[in-house]
Amino acid sequence: MTLIKKVPKAPAYFNKSTKKHFEDLAAILIKAEILKEKHLPTLEILAQNRAQHEFALSEIDRKNNEMYGSGYVQTFKTGATNVTAEVTLKEKAEKAMLQCLKLFGLDPKSEKDLDIQEKKEEVDIFKAMGLTK
Repeated sequence: MTLIKKVPKAPAYFNKSTKKHFEDLAAILIKAEILKEKHLPTLEILAQNRAQHEFALSEIDRKNNEMYGSGYVQTFKTGATNVTAEVTLKEKAEKAMLQCLKLFGLDPKSEKDLDIQEKKEEVDIFKAMGLTK
């Protein structure tokens, strides 16, 4: 299967944020010379989870600005506590993103397992996604 050379159009059912992540991630994967048509469903999952991750982090920060810690822990009327829905969403999105990145060979182990050629430009996907500085 041939490599995709041009950023594909994001699915119509994506919201604005998810479309941007889809296009940005597609550009990163195209630059790394690893995006193929058969990868588009995985790219969709990666973009959706990146948008959910971004939303969860934003909500955690917003709640913590109102009352520190409330973005991480919710307290019920009974006094019982639990992690917030946003923390759970963040953790699930991170797990899904890491699984997708492995499918693209963007971690050392899967890169070796998938026998990705050294000639391809190395891409720091986490930096490109704005997750690290």
